[in-house]
Amino acid sequence: MIIIHNKYRSVDMKILVYDNQQAYYELLRSGFSENAVFSLFNGLSFELADKEYNMIIFFIYDELELLDFIKLYQENIPIVLGLSLMNKYSNFRAQGNIHYLHLDKLKNEIIEDVGKLLKQYLRQ
Repeated sequence: MIIIHNKYRSVDMKILVYDNQQAYYELLRSGFSENAVFSLFNGLSFELADKEYNMIIFFIYDELELLDFIKLYQENIPIVLGLSLMNKYSNFRAQGNIHYLHLDKLKNEIIEDVGKLLKQYLRQ
């Protein structure tokens, strides 16, 4: 379990998760302490996401979901794209507010990578 906090006080990170299969959503919910609150995207809109959430994690399983991401993209909130088969996308690097999460890793490595990103944004 990873506890997300800064040295001054405990901070709740509110993270919106787009995951049609819900497997990674459940992994994140079970892998973090109560300091990180994950909400599953309900299919409505991302329009208010930057006001309600600190980050969006978007798990992409196919090209249609990639198109959803393109439609819903906002540049004013940190976004993590979870992609499987990263060998196909191995040259992807973080750019601006977009970070990439390699889903071909072990579950504990995925949790660790997300934890590092959350801690990075807590420092800002």
